[in-house]
Amino acid sequence: MRNIYLIDGYNLIYRLFYAIPPFTTKAGEPVNAVFGMAKSLMGMHQYEKPDLLYFIMDYKGKTFREELYPAYKGTRDRMPDDLKSQEPKIFELLKAMEIPVLEKEGFEADDIIGTLATTLRKDPNNQIYIISGDKDLYQFIGGNVMVYDTMKRKIAYRDETIEKFGVPPERVVDYLSITGDSSDNIPGIAWFWPKKAQALIGEFGSLEQIYEALDQDHPSITGKTKTTLMEQREVAFLSKKLASIPTDVPMDMLPEASYIFRERSLINPEVRQLFRTLEFKSLIPEDDVPLKDFASLGIKPIHIADLTELDKLTQEIQKQTSCSIGTISSDYRLTGISMLVGEQSYILDFSKYSGKVFLETLLSSDIEIIGYDLKEELKLLYGYIKNSSQWGEEQIGLIF
Repeated sequence: MRNIYLIDGYNLIYRLFYAIPPFTTKAGEPVNAVFGMAKSLMGMHQYEKPDLLYFIMDYKGKTFREELYPAYKGTRDRMPDDLKSQEPKIFELLKAMEIPVLEKEGFEADDIIGTLATTLRKDPNNQIYIISGDKDLYQFIGGNVMVYDTMKRKIAYRDETIEKFGVPPERVVDYLSITGDSSDNIPGIAWFWPKKAQALIGEFGSLEQIYEALDQDHPSITGKTKTTLMEQREVAFLSKKLASIPTDVPMDMLPEASYIFRERSLINPEVRQLFRTLEFKSLIPEDDVPLKDFASLGIKPIHIADLTELDKLTQEIQKQTSCSIGTISSDYRLTGISMLVGEQSYILDFSKYSGKVFLETLLSSDIEIIGYDLKEELKLLYGYIKNSSQWGEEQIGLIF
């Protein structure tokens, strides 16, 4: 099974910019979004390990939607100056990491994502994650395609789509055609709110079927609803065209090997130098410090086999003032941990027993917990405790 990430580039850039408190280099250059992008990509590489990663950007210029409706996205504010100045650095980062940027004249990132998702989903061995907070992209959810909000650590499947919109993925476009979308300035039908859209779609189906029922004087469509639908017919179908994402964008793609992510070495000399220039000291690997595992330290780990042994380990830990911890994960879930308690190492396999009570006791104690990139480790631990289907819950925090 191959995990494939389709990243909605500008969506991620904006969200990182607003999520991370502003900070600058010593020279006063804003770099919070660049730092967030570096941490986000490094987190994906270290913890999530997608096999392929496609970084997709909007075309900077008129798209076919603006030809249809000049006011499309007309309500959006211009890019903040502090983010605008970071754009070149973000592209420099992507180039240094050898992550190609995909864009196509006349199309938005959504259109390329829709085309790739539609093509890649034909192979049942592909698990496709659309990395975006854009609700338009929920129309592609189904089977082996999901929308993954990395900022909230939530993956949306069919049930989550129905919970969010009140309609299934195949009706998201019809829903947006009726309610509109203020973020893209898609007008929708005036004064028809989500409940009205859900009711009409639930009874009739698509926008076309709703209007077919209207034309046939269906007894359920009367009064103000009937009048508004008649008056707003043209706007409704224009909105559907704007909300619909094409799946046949012609693209000149690089060989698939160009998008391999899991197997590559993300931190190369060029990336290290860029981190030094941007003063990202915390991201620069300490290559002069040799990494050691338990074997090289002469420590033979003890494998905790059951809950009885886990209780004994709990008692042993309570005698200590600190312990070291490392998480073991697979497919976005915590599967176990490794620990160093005093001079002894332990391996805990949570596929054999539940570690929830053990972790609750450990994390609520006064024992100092030591670990590499501890914030990421803690998100995995708390996500496991809360029985999350992903790594963690929204309240645990961001990837960085």
